[in-house]
Amino acid sequence: KTFLVGEYEDNPVYIIPDPTLDADTVTVKIYSSSTATASVAYQNIINATSISANSTIYVLKESPNGFFELSFGDGSTFGIAPVAGNRIEVEYLSTKGRAANGAVSFTPVSTFTSGEISNVTLNTTTWITSVGGKDKESIESIRQNAPYQYATQNRMVTAADYSSLILRNYSTLISDIASWGGQDNAELIE
Repeated sequence: KTFLVGEYEDNPVYIIPDPTLDADTVTVKIYSSSTATASVAYQNIINATSISANSTIYVLKESPNGFFELSFGDGSTFGIAPVAGNRIEVEYLSTKGRAANGAVSFTPVSTFTSGEISNVTLNTTTWITSVGGKDKESIESIRQNAPYQYATQNRMVTAADYSSLILRNYSTLISDIASWGGQDNAELIE
């Protein structure tokens, strides 16, 4: 999806009208003009370790209608915002959820070129069928897990923190988790 930045608005939001967008595969590049070839890669705020006025970060969140909203910093204290005339290029994979599990046939979409090697045709060999595809998280699951996701703040201190982060990163492979920490052990010793 490509967006051209118009005159400045207060906190512009760019809508990506794809409910099957895989948020883990999103890459965002900002070009200085509509015809520029050099770009600056922006990082998802979730993966940022620090944020300053010069950070190149983006925020991606799902909207109530299932589409995705892309926004950027404020241009002063919360990262660099694209300016009028910039081109925003968003690349991502669209998923099919569970329907993609079991795929066995894969075809390269292009040839390989690197240095003196050019236009080498790629061949694929399937060692295992595709796995890990899962449908979107249900509203009820979000309702149960969201408080834990927020509470962990990407830190791993309590057993619940471990459960929350493991579920966030591996929810396509596991559906439930039980964790146990040292604070639980104290009750067993007594």
